[in-house]
Amino acid sequence: MRGVGWLGAFALGVFLLGLTPAQADALTACTAQDIVNQDPGCPAGGTCTITGTFEVPNGCVLDFGSRAVVLQGTLRVGSGMMTVRSGPFRIEQSGFVDARGNTSAQPNGGTVSFLVLGNFGTTSSHSNGRFRSTPEGEQEPGAAWRSTPRDRWKSGGWWTPSNLSSSADGGTVSIRSGENLIVAAGASLRARGGSNSGGGGEIDLIAGGDVLLAGSLDASGPEGGTVSIEAGGRVEASTVAVGSTGGGGAGGTVDISSGEELVLDGEVAASGSGTSEFGGCGGEISLEAGFGDLTARGPLIANGGGPDGEGGAVSAASAGDLRLEATVSASGTGGDSCGGTVEIDCGRSLAATGTIDVSGGFAGGEVSIAAELAASLGPLAAQGRAGGSEGGAVDIAAAALFLPKKIDVSGGGCSYEYGCGTAGSLDVSVCDLSLASTGKLDASAPKTGEGGTGGTISITARRSVVVAGTIDATAAEEGT
Repeated sequence: MRGVGWLGAFALGVFLLGLTPAQADALTACTAQDIVNQDPGCPAGGTCTITGTFEVPNGCVLDFGSRAVVLQGTLRVGSGMMTVRSGPFRIEQSGFVDARGNTSAQPNGGTVSFLVLGNFGTTSSHSNGRFRSTPEGEQEPGAAWRSTPRDRWKSGGWWTPSNLSSSADGGTVSIRSGENLIVAAGASLRARGGSNSGGGGEIDLIAGGDVLLAGSLDASGPEGGTVSIEAGGRVEASTVAVGSTGGGGAGGTVDISSGEELVLDGEVAASGSGTSEFGGCGGEISLEAGFGDLTARGPLIANGGGPDGEGGAVSAASAGDLRLEATVSASGTGGDSCGGTVEIDCGRSLAATGTIDVSGGFAGGEVSIAAELAASLGPLAAQGRAGGSEGGAVDIAAAALFLPKKIDVSGGGCSYEYGCGTAGSLDVSVCDLSLASTGKLDASAPKTGEGGTGGTISITARRSVVVAGTIDATAAEEGT
């Protein structure tokens, strides 16, 4: 997961979807020499400053060799493909790389690739250069980069390879950096799909060093898109959205892997959406800190949409400590839904203060938690909620386990159509267990009428068990 060999260079590939631009008078350039011949700011040697507006035909390569390039004007690609090769490349505030669709017959954005030996950046953290597109046709500030002498890539503006119209899919942002990749606060990378499209696009970020994302990432759409982040060093990220925006679509996928520490400060959203007739499944969220701690300060949400969308999957793994400070949810929100899965694997101590929720209307989901040292859990909901529903399954292993809240694998109530609920199972394997007076292990089922079936609670402790709370597996047909 960590290997990134770039020999001091990185490639930047972008699919940009945008508004049909008004065509302005422009020169034509298919090679770097064409720009040298027509732009007085770009002499035959030294730094090339592109000051004019150039139409770049499909498939052209602007190869400046190792020369430094400064973009003050516009490179217009439309729906075509352009590759730029150069030494250090800087986009100033007036610079504009325009890969928006340019006709009604070619509304989708083009493909722009940068192969840069050295730094790739802008003169300020907020650029007036634009990559513009939203479903409503609103113009937005575009891409902005700042690069430090250590070959870092930094974005301080907006990157919006979103859809051109309500029926257009989100595009793709692919960024490879040999060292650090930084997206400044207030910036965003967007690959959203239109409201009637096939779905959100893809954001793929890889760095040999750190990935530091103070800005937001958005690949949402009717079907959620994909966000993938891989760093040889640490990862810090804010808000990530790959959820379904409507129509009963499924949530997307978030995969974040760091070689060192991983910190999430905002919400990661990968839920499905629902209609009156059906719901989309929740997406997948996978987090891994290879040689450090993992901290999630915001919610991790991969819920299924009502009425029957199954909950998604959330996994978090760390070699060091693992802290979950907000809700982790892969629930089925509708009455006919099933809960999803949550898997936590911690190399040291675990502190999960927020609610872990894999409950479902028709059946609860599954939770697996393993910590090499101590673990402290907040509320855990794996129950079946609707009448006749089944509780889920929870498996917890730790050296020392502290439970101050309710762990719920209970069955649902009774209904005329489905009868009474059946509770699930809770399996605890520890050295030491402490169930606080405010804690409860609940594998119960309805006790009235014909009643349901109680579940199973199994506790194996190699040293001590201290119970100050409640353990309940009762029902008309009692569990164990």
